Amino acid sequence: MNQVSSYQESALRVLSRLGRFDAIQLLLNAGADETQLAWTPLHRAVALSNLAEVKALVEGGAHLESPDWWKYTPWLVAIKTGDLDKVCFLVDCGVDLTVTGRGDASPLDLAIGSFHTPRC
Repeated sequence: MNQVSSYQESALRVLSRLGRFDAIQLLLNAGADETQLAWTPLHRAVALSNLAEVKALVEGGAHLESPDWWKYTPWLVAIKTGDLDKVCFLVDCGVDLTVTGRGDASPLDLAIGSFHTPRC
């Protein structure tokens, strides 16, 4: 579960890149090494918790631009989750909208690659 390949990939890292935060939660519950993701508490809240926890962390001074292993900021993770409430909240907090992830993955690339459908 915690093996890292010669390409520096692990189950958690691949699942994070794919936006499968439900599966990440399962692996974490089973004892996977969360440090492989290089998440801050804000990344974790964006990916696995609710908007209230995200707001509490931001109001407590959480850094908005810290990158994780994929060079995703919490805002980019929010885009991967498809949770527009978290995305909009972080935008309102003044995140850098020009940031890109590893391989220059743009926010639009991440949204499209996550296959989220619009809410009406």
